[in-house]
Amino acid sequence: MTIPKGQWSIVAPFTLGEKGQPIQVLRTGEWQFTDFGKIKVTKEVLTEMVRNFKNNVRGQQLPINVEHMRELGALGHIADMYTSSDGESLWIVPEFNNYGKNMVIDKQAFMYASFEFFREWKNEETGQTYQHVPIGTAMTNYPRIKNMATISCSEPMLVSLGENESQDLLMDLLGEIMKGIRPNEKESTVTEEEKRLAEEAARAKLLVEEEAKKARKLAEKLAEKDEQARQFAEQSAQLAELKANAEQVAKELAETKRQLSIEQSAREMLEFSETIENAKRAGRLTPADAKRYTDGFGAMPKEVRAWIAKDVTERSPVVNLSEVGSGAEGTALRSATGEIDTKALGDRAKSIQMAEKIPYKDALRKARTELLGGK
Repeated sequence: MTIPKGQWSIVAPFTLGEKGQPIQVLRTGEWQFTDFGKIKVTKEVLTEMVRNFKNNVRGQQLPINVEHMRELGALGHIADMYTSSDGESLWIVPEFNNYGKNMVIDKQAFMYASFEFFREWKNEETGQTYQHVPIGTAMTNYPRIKNMATISCSEPMLVSLGENESQDLLMDLLGEIMKGIRPNEKESTVTEEEKRLAEEAARAKLLVEEEAKKARKLAEKLAEKDEQARQFAEQSAQLAELKANAEQVAKELAETKRQLSIEQSAREMLEFSETIENAKRAGRLTPADAKRYTDGFGAMPKEVRAWIAKDVTERSPVVNLSEVGSGAEGTALRSATGEIDTKALGDRAKSIQMAEKIPYKDALRKARTELLGGK
């Protein structure tokens, strides 16, 4: 049994009239259902339904069935349809067959009518889409909204469900049961057996509806899980993109840091070289020492470079009596009077100690050797 998606029904709580008497099936209003959601019927909606009926949009007679159960056959069809003078209600003129006359009029087995229509329907041959298309009506004893004087909605019927194998099986069983309810064309009385079978069929249909509700809830949960999985996939993709962006930013920062480090080292080397050169020009540093300090810049720890720069800046000038490269640069450690300059000797020893990372005693010996000109 295949149920078209989007079908729903409204039922008017009135006692059915005689054959051919108009029956009110719908009125303007607004309802909120747990299964169908919000339903709003306006004058324009009712007018469009009548127009679609008059234009035979469905291309067939619109049947009157039993409790929305198409498998049980038709009680008749809708002969005409119109709105009230004020446009607020929808009416049909039923034309019952013998089966319908017997069940509805003679036996009075049903008390209410349930209108059926599509909110949207597409003609599969022409491809044209229509809004608010009537497809029939059903006889029912189960109005959804109780104690309503003017309008009611039928309780959820299989018309709102999709195809389900267990429902098909139960519908087949109900069909077999209802065969006993379908009267002979010549019958005009209701037997106790028929009443019993009708009650059993109604109870069985309610059980089917309950199972259908459970199946629908399960489908909703599965759909919710699918949506959560989709959202998780989107979030994972976003996180992967953010991670890639972060890695790119980290690379750019590392490169910037490297460039800044190079520039900083270049500035420090320039400043150190200028300090050494100034000390040499001022006579506070021999050319040999100046060259050694400049050449050893890259291997010196930063604190050693700072100490040397401070040391050569604060030294007292010395007299250099030798030529550059003669091997007698050590005479620069003698004062102008020829005496040993103790402060200069100590400063020189400290410079050698820091530059060569040797004990002070060894540095002092080297400084003294330089003082004596290599002797």
